[in-house]
This record gives sequence, structure tokens and C-alpha cells, in this order.
Amino acid sequence: STPRHLLAGVRAFKAGHYEDALVELGVVAHAKDAPDDLAFYLGPTLYKLGRYQEALGVFLASHAERDTLTDFYLAQTYYRLALYRSARRVFADLRTRGLGPALDDAAGRYVAEVDRGYAKPPEPVVVDAYVAQAYALSDSRIAAAYRDEALQIEELLPAPHRRDDIAWELARR
Repeated sequence: STPRHLLAGVRAFKAGHYEDALVELGVVAHAKDAPDDLAFYLGPTLYKLGRYQEALGVFLASHAERDTLTDFYLAQTYYRLALYRSARRVFADLRTRGLGPALDDAAGRYVAEVDRGYAKPPEPVVVDAYVAQAYALSDSRIAAAYRDEALQIEELLPAPHRRDDIAWELARR
């Protein structure tokens, strides 16, 4: 029955019926024979529904081999969660791997927008805000993403701020 629900979920997604897709893919996610590549379908569905933290959790928990379109959704998810440096890293990587013209143009716009936003070094309080958000999250994978973002922003500062604290927290997880 898992293949039937997976197929129904994919069809619902392609038809733009994301709530229906989520129901079907949710059944698959709880099945003992759930495929490793479920994140290819479940993550983008959650993204389309605006459930960005859940989508990020699915993407980060996936053990499936990387896929270009799924990575594009991952990068968009990072962006929607204001994890801009992480989004930039994934978008830039996607551009080196080769995208079609439409996705390459979109990825390029995201990279340029993040670069414009960080043209001047950020204030240390930005690092503090990401660290605080990480502490407020109960999902350790998502919290680690916020700590990683803090570390990436820390590297843009003219002087160290919390680099050792953040690195220690990331290593501890």
C-alpha cells in the first residue's frame, strides 16, 4: 500500500494539491517500508505549504542521495527561514553542478541578493540572534542549522565575537 500512497502523493503534488499530497506522503512516512528518497517529495510539499521548519527537518534528516531539484527546495527553505548564508552556499553549489536556465537564473538572483545583504559586515548582534534562535528550537538538526548560520555570519565580522562558543556547540551535537 505504500507505493499507492506515494504515487497518490506525487500526483497530488504535481496537481498543486499540497494538503492532499501531505496526507498521502504522511502515510508513507509512517510506513515501515518508507523509501529513502521520501524527502524528495515530502520536503517540497511542506515548503509549498509554508511549513518551512518542518521542511528543513525533513531535508536535513534525509539519507537519500542528493538531487538537484530537492537541493533547490532546500536552498529556498533556508532562505525563507532567514538562513541566508546557508541558502547562498546551496544555491552557489547548485550553479556549479549545472542547472537549467530558469533555475540557474533564479539561483543567481538569490546569491546576488544575499551578497548585497552582506556587502557590509553585519553587527555582532546578528550572530547573537541566530544563536538565541538555536537555543529556542527543540529539533536539534534545525538548531544546528541556526548555529551553523551564526558561525558563517561570524566569519564575516572584522573581529571574533562568539566563534569558539558556536563551534563548541556545533561539535557537541
